[in-house]
Amino acid sequence: MSVTTDLELIQKMWFGNPEEALEAVQAAATLGFGVALHNETAADEEDPTVITEQWVVEIYPEVPAAAPESA
Repeated sequence: MSVTTDLELIQKMWFGNPEEALEAVQAAATLGFGVALHNETAADEEDPTVITEQWVVEIYPEVPAAAPESA
C-alpha cells in the first residue's frame, strides 16, 4: 500500500535503526498524530561508496489515507 500525502507534512525524521524509528512512531501516535514509516537506502555521509539503510518517520496532523497498490 502507498500512503496518499494530501495532508500537510509536519515533520520528517531519519533514523539509523528501526528501534529508534518505532519509538518516534509510538510517541507521535500517542499524541494523536498521523504517522507514516518506511525505509530507504542512502549513501553514507562519511563514505559515499557505502550504502546505508535509513528509517524515515513522517508526522502528519491526522492519519494519512492508504491507497491500495495496483497488481
